[in-house]
Amino acid sequence: MDLSERRKFDSQTLVLIGGSGDVGRHLIPLLQSDGRWGITLLSRGGGVPEGLSPSRLSGRPIDIRTPGSATAIPDGATVVNLTEATPPVAVAAIIARGGTVLDTSATPVISTISREQPGTGRGFLSYVSVPRRGSAR
Repeated sequence: MDLSERRKFDSQTLVLIGGSGDVGRHLIPLLQSDGRWGITLLSRGGGVPEGLSPSRLSGRPIDIRTPGSATAIPDGATVVNLTEATPPVAVAAIIARGGTVLDTSATPVISTISREQPGTGRGFLSYVSVPRRGSAR
């Protein structure tokens, strides 16, 4: 994604990393029914999953595992990470550029962010841990 594509995002756009999977297919209709957010899915395929309404929804091809790929996400973006493939350095880069990240994956990012990319950004990370199906509580 080049710089002109990055400028298409705005403060009412929610970026979903890995939003084409099962969780994204359930989350996207909820966000669309709220009506406040435009939604951009970042996935290797880059498309909008079949069966979802294209209303306020777009897809962009990006492999978040590729070094430097997080630079395609605009400064100050609101990002929801739905994939375990997202490396901690990518999350750190988003936060360092003032982004807000809600990490719902099992990626162990918290302990590695300061080592990977200490920054002076005003970003924010919220980490949600959800027990896997069948796991003991």
